[in-house]
Amino acid sequence: MSSIETDSLAEIVRSAQRILIVRLSSVGDVTHTLPLLHALREIAPRADIRWVVQTSIAPLLAPIVTVIPFDRQRPGRGFLRARSALRRFAPEISVDLQGNAKSALIGRASGAPTRIGLNRVDCRERWNAFFTNHALPRLASKHAVDRTREASRALGARGEPCFDLAWSEHERLAAEKDLAALGVEPGRPLLLLNLARSGDVRSWRLDRQIELARTMASREISVLVQSGPAESVDAQEAKAQLDRVPGVCLALNRWSLRELGAVYHAIVGRPHLVIGSDSGPLHLAVAAGARTLGLFGPQDPERTGPAGPHGAVLMAPKRLPCQPCLERHCAFERPQACLEDLSLVRVLERVSEAFERR
Repeated sequence: MSSIETDSLAEIVRSAQRILIVRLSSVGDVTHTLPLLHALREIAPRADIRWVVQTSIAPLLAPIVTVIPFDRQRPGRGFLRARSALRRFAPEISVDLQGNAKSALIGRASGAPTRIGLNRVDCRERWNAFFTNHALPRLASKHAVDRTREASRALGARGEPCFDLAWSEHERLAAEKDLAALGVEPGRPLLLLNLARSGDVRSWRLDRQIELARTMASREISVLVQSGPAESVDAQEAKAQLDRVPGVCLALNRWSLRELGAVYHAIVGRPHLVIGSDSGPLHLAVAAGARTLGLFGPQDPERTGPAGPHGAVLMAPKRLPCQPCLERHCAFERPQACLEDLSLVRVLERVSEAFERR
């Protein structure tokens, strides 16, 4: 893979007619990559830009960019179908900010003669670099959003990062109508809790999440607990514990990603706080402009914490020697101690302070 001057790289992108973004997953990472899409439109306003992304995430992006879905559940067939769509598109340039083996194969399969990727030292899996032929400069930033901004500027962008998902007025009104149907009172401050899945090393304990909802509702804060398909077991327990609690509304496996984003967008004009673990829904809330509080344990907030002026992070007061950690299973002597040490009292204090400062 060659490393060429930034000005030359920008000229290549500027003159392209068909550009492919390779960022397959996850929801949070895709959200962090949104500024690249808007940057490419700034650099090459006449180009046909398409995005290859996992099928489950495609509807989130479909209103703002032509998507080429990749079916992760059927990887063999999904790859062949994606390759066929990519070859019909015939991109001149592919831009891969994912930097792993899967994204490398997709970029190569696209047939793009110019395949721009991360510098080898920035790749998640370094042999990704063997499948691209133009390397971005090494990225100095740590946070995912800042890294996207660096990459975008290396390609010729000059504007600030944009996360616009183009929520329509129809989507906003539908979200407001759905909130009213759930019993969310428009005149009260709202705490929206993204339910975290038990067994995920990033997740705060379910019993504490439930008690947080119950306690804040008793303080005349409307509480909305939402979950998706991955939290189905925890959602059943939350429903059993909270279904009849005054002031608590439940939206369990109710919304698609696009609909959830519209809900976040709809609550921006009222006193609110979105709280949750380092997960796709939390980063989607950031993209929608909502105030967020991330409950972090093993993850590094300097890398994936809620970006922007309305995002905040809360961690246990004492750092452990194993933090930060990207492992999917905790091997510490006290399992998930980094989140076990994040007490309910500490979270309640921080949430209460957030509503007092509104």
